[in-house]
Amino acid sequence: MTRNKWLWGVLLVLIAATSWGLIQRMTTELSNNQYETIIPYDEITKLEREDLSGDITTDMALKELKDGGLDAVSIEPDTLSNLEDNEILNIMDKDKIENVLYFLGSSEALPEEEGIYLTPPNEEYYDQLIKDHFDPKILNINDQTLYFIEGTEKIDDLPLGYNLDTIDKLKKSGFNVVLRVANQEPDLNPSLVEDLLKIKDKGADAILFTGNETIGYSKDKDSAEKIKTYTKKLTAAGYSFYTIEFSDQKGMQSVARSSDYSIIRLHSLNLNNTKTYEENVDQLVRAVKERNMRALFLRLPHEDSKSNLDYTVRLLKDTEKEMPSLFKSGDATPFSTIQVPLWLTLGLLISATLFIYIAVSHLLTHKLALVATAGMGVMTLGYLATQKLLILQAVALGVAVITPIFAAIPNEKTLVEKKSIITQYAKAVGISFIGIILVIGLLNGNEFLTKIEVFKGVKLVYILPILYMTVYAFWGNIRNLLKTNVVYWHTIVIALASMTIMYYIIRSGNQGSVSSIELLIRQKLEDLLYARPRTKEFLIGFPFYVLSIYLLIRKQEWAKFLLIPGVIGFLSIMNTFTHLHIPVYISVLRTFYSVVLGLIIGYILIYLFNIAKKYFLKAVNGRFQ
Repeated sequence: MTRNKWLWGVLLVLIAATSWGLIQRMTTELSNNQYETIIPYDEITKLEREDLSGDITTDMALKELKDGGLDAVSIEPDTLSNLEDNEILNIMDKDKIENVLYFLGSSEALPEEEGIYLTPPNEEYYDQLIKDHFDPKILNINDQTLYFIEGTEKIDDLPLGYNLDTIDKLKKSGFNVVLRVANQEPDLNPSLVEDLLKIKDKGADAILFTGNETIGYSKDKDSAEKIKTYTKKLTAAGYSFYTIEFSDQKGMQSVARSSDYSIIRLHSLNLNNTKTYEENVDQLVRAVKERNMRALFLRLPHEDSKSNLDYTVRLLKDTEKEMPSLFKSGDATPFSTIQVPLWLTLGLLISATLFIYIAVSHLLTHKLALVATAGMGVMTLGYLATQKLLILQAVALGVAVITPIFAAIPNEKTLVEKKSIITQYAKAVGISFIGIILVIGLLNGNEFLTKIEVFKGVKLVYILPILYMTVYAFWGNIRNLLKTNVVYWHTIVIALASMTIMYYIIRSGNQGSVSSIELLIRQKLEDLLYARPRTKEFLIGFPFYVLSIYLLIRKQEWAKFLLIPGVIGFLSIMNTFTHLHIPVYISVLRTFYSVVLGLIIGYILIYLFNIAKKYFLKAVNGRFQ
């Protein structure tokens, strides 16, 4: 016991000494408090094209959106196809030209080669753009000038470059400009990068990749090197990059690493959905507040142009109105760099080793604790030699799995002697936070903050503590259980525990079923408390844990089975903090509410249990078994 007290002292000193990394993480999150809203330029121009009344112009729409709070507009490079869509030119094939000549009674010969024919744009900018990219043959057919571009490949969707006039107009209107960039054929990407470099000083701010790939990605062996080369050039020019939530764009990890994580997290919302207006606003606010999103990309609803514009302007205004005062609408920027020096990581690895030794010696045996310590020592040396991130992720997983078990299993002798629920509850929460601090510290840095790298092993944190607690509860009690006479109140407890476990299984994971009533309650809790506590913590895990401690103090061995649902609270709060892209202060606030509410509901559960016990004892003639 004396040895463990000494080790606890060393561990707490180490955690205090390494807390600088956690403070830096929280400071970085809180200081980056600007978010931006983005709408594609082609959807804004579409408002004018599809307005049957003729009252809406692109300039008017831009002004209304700006007044509503829109911060940025994304633009795509011009292609022959979208130039045709915008009525800047016409694209025709050979058959169409021959048909026109036939009806005109003309017998002029056309080039024998395969290709497409264009009507020259009236605007000099576009005319020069086509000449620079395709060097077309200039034909005079039936007194009409046409451009002929030879080739059998589909060239009408190839990027011609970004419209500098559009960029200039958007900048003068007060918008940030986001460039949409698509991965091209390998031989076209170098020229695309050069175009991006040339227009950087024209006012472009950041790059948002389209499709499922980043620029330079391919299945070739040199793909990563190409991505690295392109990214470094663009980063040096001043570009930052967006990463889209729930979109696994191939090559993004290489882009992030090569840009030193000059990444802005983006949440995309298509307003042409089945959600209510209020749900759309809530979703946008929650993305910024709870998931460190700093860009909100909106696709306009499919309605008539006037309704479309009015809806979007109203949404922008209400999103800004509902956004917490911490956040301001403006120019989104990447998070500042979190410095994690080697000495800090080493201190955390030593702290994790001590923590696991103490935990294993408490849960199992001193010999197994020494084996676990030796394993941790090997991993620490391995990290010092290689500095592989995977080693830190493995250590963090070990800490995350053992922490809920260590926190939930009490020292039965001490528990009976002190007879204090509050003391044991506080001790369990304290152990949990030590493990949480270690996990956050080990997996600290911009790679985790931007979710380019993640905590590995979430499912194990959900499953292993419950399995261990099940074995712990049954160990040594099976024979006694088989001999125990079952009375009414036993069946009530068994039914409650069974329903709790079933509910936990149904609700675990992102695909869990949630009723409309619960969604309403969730929203009310969020409105009231800023960050909603997790249901499985304050309604299931912690109340059952409090009840189990109450009964264990009274030497009720069967109460160990209540630790099975009880451990859910501790593994859930660990799981909350392993979502490393979520702001730390949000996770702390959410957990604080869960701990406090769980304790209160736990005492209510004790009260209800005693009433039920008294009632059923009377029902079986006062016998309590």
